[in-house]
Amino acid sequence: MAKAILCCADWPSHVHCSAVIYMAKIMVASDRYADTFAPFIFSLLKNNSNISVIQSILVAFSDLLVRHPNIIGQYTSCIFEQLTNEVDEVRVQTLSIISELASKNLIKV
Repeated sequence: MAKAILCCADWPSHVHCSAVIYMAKIMVASDRYADTFAPFIFSLLKNNSNISVIQSILVAFSDLLVRHPNIIGQYTSCIFEQLTNEVDEVRVQTLSIISELASKNLIKV
């Protein structure tokens, strides 16, 4: 259901954010879902212009990386790409998340 909501542009922004958060919570709880939905979530990160959705994915990335480093670790380049986002808030949040994860030795900079 969440994937269907995210694929449809007709839904309001707050519904898309809720769907991303829902998917991230399920992904944290299950290796199988993390492996299945990670490509979709990170393609949303690359191709979505909705700032709230991007920020929700960025916040979820930390939890997902801690819980499933072998599955999510391959998507760190998608996070680093957000440092070149045209929106200041996204760049600041990305830098904050990268700094936090680097200080915990969860990613290499």
